[in-house]
Amino acid sequence: MLFNMYLYGQKDNTYLLDSVVISAERIPVESVRSVRSVSLVQVESLPPKPYVSLNDFLSVVPGLFANNATNYAQDLRISLRGFGARASFGIRGVKLIVDGFEETTPDGQGQVDNLDLLNLHSIEVLRGPSSVLHGNASGGVIRITTVKDFDQNYLNGYASGASFASRQLSLGGGFISGSARHQIRLSHMTSEGHRTHSSFQSTIIGYNGVLDAKGNEQWMWNLSYMDSPEALDPGGIDLAASATTPYNARDRNVHFNAGETVRQMKGSAQYDGENFRGGIYLSSRSFAGRLPFANGGWIELDRLYGGLNADYSIDKVLRQGVNKLLIGLEWGFQRDDRKRYINEMGIKRELNFDQLESFHQQSLYVLDRYIIDRWEWSGGLRLDLNQLKAGDHFLTDGDDSGKQSYHSLNPSLGVNFRINAGHFLFANTSTSFETPALSELSSNPSGAGGFNMELLPQKAVNFELGYRLSHSRISMSAALFHIETRDDIISFELDEFPGRDFYKNSARSTRKGIELEVSMNPLKYWYIDGALTIADYSFDDFVESGQDFSGNDIPGVPQRHGSISLSYRQDNGLRAGLLLRSTGSIALNNKNDVYDRAYSLLSFSAGHSWKMKGFMISPFFGIENLLDTFYHDNIRINAFGGRYYEPGPGVYFYGGVRMGI
Repeated sequence: MLFNMYLYGQKDNTYLLDSVVISAERIPVESVRSVRSVSLVQVESLPPKPYVSLNDFLSVVPGLFANNATNYAQDLRISLRGFGARASFGIRGVKLIVDGFEETTPDGQGQVDNLDLLNLHSIEVLRGPSSVLHGNASGGVIRITTVKDFDQNYLNGYASGASFASRQLSLGGGFISGSARHQIRLSHMTSEGHRTHSSFQSTIIGYNGVLDAKGNEQWMWNLSYMDSPEALDPGGIDLAASATTPYNARDRNVHFNAGETVRQMKGSAQYDGENFRGGIYLSSRSFAGRLPFANGGWIELDRLYGGLNADYSIDKVLRQGVNKLLIGLEWGFQRDDRKRYINEMGIKRELNFDQLESFHQQSLYVLDRYIIDRWEWSGGLRLDLNQLKAGDHFLTDGDDSGKQSYHSLNPSLGVNFRINAGHFLFANTSTSFETPALSELSSNPSGAGGFNMELLPQKAVNFELGYRLSHSRISMSAALFHIETRDDIISFELDEFPGRDFYKNSARSTRKGIELEVSMNPLKYWYIDGALTIADYSFDDFVESGQDFSGNDIPGVPQRHGSISLSYRQDNGLRAGLLLRSTGSIALNNKNDVYDRAYSLLSFSAGHSWKMKGFMISPFFGIENLLDTFYHDNIRINAFGGRYYEPGPGVYFYGGVRMGI
């Protein structure tokens, strides 16, 4: 279930290998022939368990580090090769794509709290800078596909319970009408959390349809609504509190009732033909957040964003090979109506910030793939034009309105060489750029409105060399990467705004390392999957307030991490598995005088499926953190007062059942 997810089917006591096609590269390609490091997770092969965080699917992807899976007010934080490590909430620097449309906003902010995680089909992960494919904030790409294909009407249900009063319920159904398929799903999740002041609840309802037209043409459309009326934030604590009262919330977070309320509605429609693809999407997100301080500690944000995309492919068979050319364009917009109020111990008081922010993006790209004999060449060029504007509507302290433009041209070139059957070499060089998000620009350390005009886009160049092995019993890959980055965007806190993040640029940094992954089927019904990352993420040139941090580790991401899983999957429906995840020490600040210690987590899961006269029932149970390891599920980078730590849960249990007809 890694970069080469192969499906094994027994026939005449042999195992047949089916190749997997990767779509995140825009020009679909077999995974073994990709010029980039790519991982694929097939959800149906994973052990049964409550899936409450995207991290539950990504633990065996090298180069990817995710934490903050249990503080729902902050959302999951994901980094790929160190990109995205700075995020204090949500996902930065990594492009999220769901069913062909960007879940990441045009300015580079991503949230996954509106996804129905019980309805995922597969996840593709492109590791490393990929702006030639997906533009802004593409230090890596995560492409998610939901379940859409079924050949008969169905109705299914799901219920699970876990420690900390956690519950998850889901009901879904699909029906076929002529050449169209329709699905409706409703899911609800609630938890008291393992720390005080960390409760959460969310409800998601979604509908999607697929119409198979003549030939290979297909129309698809989606609608969904998410309502999360409560997600409380227990806050970061210092090391002394972590050691003595780890599961207590920070007092200040309780006093100011820190947390958030979120509602989001989105819709999309797309057409997929033989040579032409196009689509349109629109999303509205309403957010109300309470931070643990008074001045501007109550935030209200109404966000509207959307866009369209279209591309046209030209396939040509040449005398000595096959060429595929893809020409495409994208247009996107984002409108953030941001207000801040005085937070008087959890009560909204007078307005002290009112700003209308916008982000417009236009992109044009050309991609080409040429195959000749054992060689496959891939190249591309993309132009992105981004215009930002801040309209200051709080004029009692002056007008701080302003404009900013960020433009970028990104090339890419790669090659894949088939050594012989089952053995491949690949290499590529690619680039990425990442504009500051609107929320980062409006977090002005000066205290004024408008944008922090000193904050610059982050740019990177990636060099990569890799090897793949593909065999009926084993698939593996190894990749060496070297990334040079300019103007890294990093976060920090100020004494007068505890719990609020501000942003600045470092001069230069380097990310380099090796990634290994392997999937094996050594014995019938037994599977082993492993991933290992050994890296060096460090500042090359960074001087801050007279202190030279050059050579220091970039905070927020481990230099070593890995996982290994052992699973047993029988044809009669019996499944069981063990998963061990290990994380190395993590620098907590730019100075590198404080590190979070390394830890390992062991989990167990088991389940069985029975089918009886068209009825299916699948009970399951499991134990997370089987050894009751003490660790920090999240760390807050450069936090003022040493409040870096958010302790993770100890040992906890879950159980549930899936049913369907």
